[in-house]
Amino acid sequence: MKQRLCIPAIVILLLAGCASKTEPPAQQPADPTPTAAATPTPTPVPEEESVSEDAAEEVPEAAEDRSDLYAPAAAESFDVSAAGGAWTQDDILTLDEALQEKLVPGTVLELEYTSESGNIWLMFPHAIKKGAEVWARVGVGEHDGSGSQYAYINQAHSIAQIRYEQLEAVLGKDKAKWGDVIQAESDGDWEVFGVKLGKAQAVPGLQDAAEFGKEAEGDAWAPGDVIPDLTKEEVSEALVKGSVIEISYTSDTGDLWIELPDAEAADPTLRIGAGDSEDPLDYVVCQEGKCYITYESIAALGGKKESWGKRLQADSSGPWKVSSVRIGKAAELIPCNMLYPLTPGTASGEAGKAEDVATLPAAEELAKILVPGSFINIRYSSERDSLWLVFPDAVDKDGEKCTVRVGLADPENKLSGSVCNGLNCQISYEMIVKAMGNEDISSWGSRLQAESDGSWEVYSVNIGSVK
Repeated sequence: MKQRLCIPAIVILLLAGCASKTEPPAQQPADPTPTAAATPTPTPVPEEESVSEDAAEEVPEAAEDRSDLYAPAAAESFDVSAAGGAWTQDDILTLDEALQEKLVPGTVLELEYTSESGNIWLMFPHAIKKGAEVWARVGVGEHDGSGSQYAYINQAHSIAQIRYEQLEAVLGKDKAKWGDVIQAESDGDWEVFGVKLGKAQAVPGLQDAAEFGKEAEGDAWAPGDVIPDLTKEEVSEALVKGSVIEISYTSDTGDLWIELPDAEAADPTLRIGAGDSEDPLDYVVCQEGKCYITYESIAALGGKKESWGKRLQADSSGPWKVSSVRIGKAAELIPCNMLYPLTPGTASGEAGKAEDVATLPAAEELAKILVPGSFINIRYSSERDSLWLVFPDAVDKDGEKCTVRVGLADPENKLSGSVCNGLNCQISYEMIVKAMGNEDISSWGSRLQAESDGSWEVYSVNIGSVK
């Protein structure tokens, strides 16, 4: 059977709602009775499977993996020590008036935890519904009557997030009726180590990104130039509405921000992301050694681009170092709270060489999970930060076998490719259908390959969606 490339490189990403996590927990008794917390049996956090010794060095610690989560911007931390056995509860937060004022639309509660089952959710034992006190769960799913409000949990099952909107969907808008305490619960022995509350910010991905700027480093509160000349034509053409600056960095304190020392509005220096302003745009989103600042966030504080001045600097509250600055079209890597792992989900390859990375489920099963609004999420590293998928056994309309690439940007027509940020890539169902030219999943083949224009490693492949 002859081989041919039946569909060239890809097309515009149609982002639909998607996000981060695991399949819903197994069915449990419909209304397990709340019980006092029991002393749990500590459960180690599962570690991500490494591809090789070299690859293992590049993969973030499993417990720190935030690839499927929101970035809780401007977050407040709460010291918590709580634990319980299966279906037992323990207090994690006092739901007083001060906390009620902070729980507003757009915020997210984040729990750092371990759990024997991998699951964790919130319990409101004194909620008021229809005039009567009830106990309500948020983040566990439908089997206990709480609705389809699944927690967003990372692949390491060490960090869980529940958005305000999920709380409101279960508990109602009147926070005075939510009760006086928030508890944690699981269907296995569990422990919570800390809680954060911040603005739920999706981590940006970049499309058509290019390197601008230079390496730099400095001591605490000692800014350094990372883009020496914002007025250069190529920089100015890239830094436009809808774009995002990505800064790869390290710092002793973990934070980083940008400064415009020559801006007209500077008094004496315009800082964005230093956390010294109540303006909700005055922050950068930082995750896993990368910070992101959108054009719109800079414009909100600095006005028109012509008034930003010439230099863009980086700074931190501790010694810092910037290794890379890129500018590209901003496209959100949206968290999912339903995640279906594909196996084996690991592979490595050289530039321009596709390698098998996962086996797709049978067409009938795949059609249930890879649906409009879902996407394929790839945890990876790449020499060029780019990655795309290859379906080597697709069948065209004439019944002939062909190879279809999905997510490879077309440099001539500047068509957008997969949404990547050097840590994750997302390729939507809509993108795949556009490339295949049909919605017939049975014609897509069973093998899934990965490819890049630089050497690459893939650590996991999942199908993600939102419930």
